[in-house]
Amino acid sequence: MTTINTFEELLNVLDEKPEWAEALRSRILSSGLQNMPEDFSRFRDNTSRRLDRISSDIGDLKGYYMRTQVIEGAADLPEFLGYKLEEILDKEQLRVLAGNRLAGGERLSFVAADLVMRVTDRDGAPAYIATEISYTASARDTTRAIQNAAFITLVTQEPCHAAVASVRNENQVEELIASREVIWLPLPNRNPEVE
Repeated sequence: MTTINTFEELLNVLDEKPEWAEALRSRILSSGLQNMPEDFSRFRDNTSRRLDRISSDIGDLKGYYMRTQVIEGAADLPEFLGYKLEEILDKEQLRVLAGNRLAGGERLSFVAADLVMRVTDRDGAPAYIATEISYTASARDTTRAIQNAAFITLVTQEPCHAAVASVRNENQVEELIASREVIWLPLPNRNPEVE
């Protein structure tokens, strides 16, 4: 039998005999306290997933707000680029433009373009601007804008500029803007106003 005279000796015995430490823990701690590490781990994981969903939802809301603001002030982009706005193409006009030239996902992506405008330059020559709108422009936004602009040029035989409208841009987008492959309309960094 082991004799324990001091608290230090008790700690040493518990270190040497983990089964004794576990038996003592189960006697002293309630089942709620014993389960606390596992419960906290589940809580942390659930909270992390919820925060990720909330963050994604906030990103979607910011994007929607930005699209709404740009579309409401749609003349700003052509003016910024030295054009005059003639018409904003709606979904039906984009479907007609796509015709049977695009199928499946490409057609859906084209028809879901954020903003396609028919514009004229100072001499009255027609052109188009295919714009993707986002709070933070990504490679996905620039790829869609470039693909939409190329398709519109192919179909209409008129120039079409790829553009992104955003508050800020990812690095790859900055490179495309610097190379003039994509035009950037900087948007003000304002939070949506609650009415």
